[in-house]
Amino acid sequence: MSKNKKEKNPGIAALLSFFVPGAGQIYNEQIWQGILWFIAYCISLVLCILVIGFIFAPLVWIIGILDAYKEAKKTQV
Repeated sequence: MSKNKKEKNPGIAALLSFFVPGAGQIYNEQIWQGILWFIAYCISLVLCILVIGFIFAPLVWIIGILDAYKEAKKTQV
């Protein structure tokens, strides 16, 4: 962990990603990763038309929440 990274709250990161996929990553200062999670979730919602999205969308959403939590946890001392 670099010295200039601020400590992040994993709970806040997970909560942000719960409401807006990718928001927790942006909170963790991982801007591009947050944008990619948001795009992946949007694509999975479009895939709901093809039925496969009903499986893919919740997976992307849950993995995004867990990733935001894990990355924020890394910033804690």
